[in-house]
Amino acid sequence: GGGYSRYRDIAISRWRSDVTLDNWGQWLYLSDVRTGELWSATYQPTCKVPDEYEVIYSIDKAEYRRRDGLLELSLEVAISPEDSVEVRQLRLTNLGPAERRINLTSYVELVLTTTAADVAHPAFQKLFVETEYVPESMALLARRRPRSAGDPVLWAVHVLCPGDVEIEDLEFETSRAEFVGRGRTAQSPAALDRGQHLTGTTGAVLDPIFSFQCRVRVAADSSARLAFVTGYATSREEALKLAGHYHDWRAAQRAFELAWAFNQIELRHWRATATQTHRFQRLASAVLYPTLPVRGSVQAITQNRLRQSDLWSFGISGDRPIVVVHINHMRQLSFVRELLIAQEFWAYRQLHVDLVLLNCLAGSYLDELQEQLQRLVNETPQRTEVRPGRAYVLRGSQVSSRQIELLDAVAAVSIDAARGWSVIDSGTQTMGAGKTTSTLLQPAIAQEATILSPTSAAIKKRVADDRAGLDFWNGYGGFHDEGREYHIAPASGRATPMPWSNILANPEFGCLMTESGGGYTWAGNSRENKLTVWRNDPISDLPAEQLYVTEFGSGTCWPIFGRIERPAVTRTVQHGQGWSRWNWQGPELQLSVLVSIAADDSVKLIEVELLNQASTARQFSLTYFVEWVLGVSREETQLHLVTEADPEYAALLALNSYHPDYPEQCAFLQCTGSAVTVTGDRTAFLGRNGSFAAPAGLRDSGLDGTVGAGLDPCGVVQTIVSVPARKSALVAFVLGWGADRKAAR
Repeated sequence: GGGYSRYRDIAISRWRSDVTLDNWGQWLYLSDVRTGELWSATYQPTCKVPDEYEVIYSIDKAEYRRRDGLLELSLEVAISPEDSVEVRQLRLTNLGPAERRINLTSYVELVLTTTAADVAHPAFQKLFVETEYVPESMALLARRRPRSAGDPVLWAVHVLCPGDVEIEDLEFETSRAEFVGRGRTAQSPAALDRGQHLTGTTGAVLDPIFSFQCRVRVAADSSARLAFVTGYATSREEALKLAGHYHDWRAAQRAFELAWAFNQIELRHWRATATQTHRFQRLASAVLYPTLPVRGSVQAITQNRLRQSDLWSFGISGDRPIVVVHINHMRQLSFVRELLIAQEFWAYRQLHVDLVLLNCLAGSYLDELQEQLQRLVNETPQRTEVRPGRAYVLRGSQVSSRQIELLDAVAAVSIDAARGWSVIDSGTQTMGAGKTTSTLLQPAIAQEATILSPTSAAIKKRVADDRAGLDFWNGYGGFHDEGREYHIAPASGRATPMPWSNILANPEFGCLMTESGGGYTWAGNSRENKLTVWRNDPISDLPAEQLYVTEFGSGTCWPIFGRIERPAVTRTVQHGQGWSRWNWQGPELQLSVLVSIAADDSVKLIEVELLNQASTARQFSLTYFVEWVLGVSREETQLHLVTEADPEYAALLALNSYHPDYPEQCAFLQCTGSAVTVTGDRTAFLGRNGSFAAPAGLRDSGLDGTVGAGLDPCGVVQTIVSVPARKSALVAFVLGWGADRKAAR
């Protein structure tokens, strides 16, 4: 169910390329009025496993079918050829003997600007969107206020289209803060808790969304249909016209009929078959979600030392996705012809790609293959208007081996034309050398976790139960030690109104830490060289760095940062000058996590002390997880990040030689302990469609050791700690940075 809605280069809904979680999109929630059970029309965002699930991609629509108990669901999604709208038509079928009452809730995170602008500063871009409700057509409107006189006014519309059902208890929401709730996510939003209602907030909301909620009745052995329509307009008048038109059920159905007819005509226009268009779509998926099987070789990604500016000599900007094709025989020209049609097919759908045709035959005075390639490019009909994205024909004999490495390293897809479509059909790629793996690290310098008495200063230093001892107590926190510290101790399950942050930094290195453990770490420049992800989301405030404590035997896993969901767990926070501390209390287990920055080094220290309050010894794994960036944003750097294991120092290294200012930099993550395991594979650790709260990689003993290039990059280190009864153990994690590998080591 993940994906985006876009009008040309204007993003309507928020999306990020995340091959692992894929949890960005437009959602439709369902909840049973009687039982309160919550699920979604697609697998995301609730990730509730259905009894049956099927996805069908046709040339004119996408269809999601699922069955949960005795309720069947079909969600069809199509684009209207007439208007700039997408229509999502829902059919619910009750297979049971009794009537079902179902609450339906739509959810769209609004952007109304370019994706690049949204990635650069999402919190700022959200400030310029205003919303309103139009009751006569059951429509929500949004407009982006222009920042200067020359900027256009952008509009979006979201319409509820009643089908053959009677809409009951219609509610709406345009504030994400009200809908999702502080510290929550779209997987389990606060507005959908039992007994909650949408607030009807509109206007200059700080974080805009579109959301409708209504109740429908589905009689036994019958079906109910309705639709949600989301579109783009250039004026309020056009938005109102779209709202009035698509509030009519016949207009929603007409969109599907026209989409089918239009796509039949389009197939003839492209002179393409349905099989070809499905291949084009599968290849587009690889462009949008790059993965190792269809990328260049691991060796090329690892060894490349050239940068984006080195693409400019070919006329390639490097700002768009790149598909590289290696051609070495005249027989492969038919495959190239199809790729040129695919490029036009994508451009028509606003997916602009640079196609690089690399002639790998040795050059000669009369190079027939080169001439044929150039002729194919010149003869491919430009069925779209002037647009970004070109086809480039390069002679391999005139391109250096380093430049070929660069092209393969930056390409979202690198194909050997000799294999043709089999690369996409099978999902394998012989040019990729596979993952590099590392096993258990046993460095000579590592030590066992330090066992302490339970009266250590770290465990003792907690927020006093007597809140009267804190100055200027406001219900969440207050000052301590004559203003040198700020202690945050909200009531159980209650979050601060906004993230309350502490900046820890020296002149070259630092981090931002919020009261829930959110924030990020940087080196050299807090914008241009983030080491870990900065989400800039004051609502959810998901940590980009997480500490997991897992108990052997029970298998219970506790994420220490982020929202606390277990009633048996409490947490207090202390912010001081140069440090922050989290005091965490779980079942017969107490933790103190102290985060600080070295005064003169590019090092962040995470000191973890565990107090086993049980009467028997217990064994735990401590795991520290980070989402690497090593640049401005993860979207820009994830193709170029390479991870390595350093056995001597029990460290995981991260490098990004593609960075324009810090190409030699080396970040690292390590921990104390005699037996350390690591992984640099985010997909293996979190799991496909997985969760930050319960990573798949923690279900086994030890991490899988996967590191290298071409992965969905992350950094994870883990160690095992045995803590005697009523004693505590001390473990330290270190996140650091060096200007080069030698400095990092």
